Amino acid sequence: MFDKFEIMKYLLNKAFNNESVYYGEFYNYFEVESDDIPEFLDIMEVAEKRIIRDIFRQDDLLPIYTIILRKKVDNLPGIGFYDVFYNRNRELYKKIADDKTVQEIFKEKEYQDTKIKIFDEATRILNNDLKNRFPNQESVNNFLMEVSIYKDI
Repeated sequence: MFDKFEIMKYLLNKAFNNESVYYGEFYNYFEVESDDIPEFLDIMEVAEKRIIRDIFRQDDLLPIYTIILRKKVDNLPGIGFYDVFYNRNRELYKKIADDKTVQEIFKEKEYQDTKIKIFDEATRILNNDLKNRFPNQESVNNFLMEVSIYKDI
């Protein structure tokens, strides 16, 4: 079984430090075998929900892991990130991508800049929300200690 607290700590520290990680490296870090990926992803979502439960504005909510996990091919998140961004930030998505669907910007290489702009905007939102809640690393550590002490995950 995977440790929800360790996953939460990993995700929060990566996001706070504006770091990204490739999918394979992420799975290797937690020693996830391919057969275990569905179970691991379920546990990861529980861990992440503990972070976002009282930190982020609900209207702009984006899963942290969709932002920090990237593909080696283009150093951007997968299509799921863009689907979530579209569904939760439709006006902003349309402002950036015009009338192009998520599938269209993934199908055509000419929309690489559009994918980058959407990703940059989501990163900006995440960073703003994190900085509002955690002004420094000490505040992150205090949050993690509190969650650990009270087993609040």
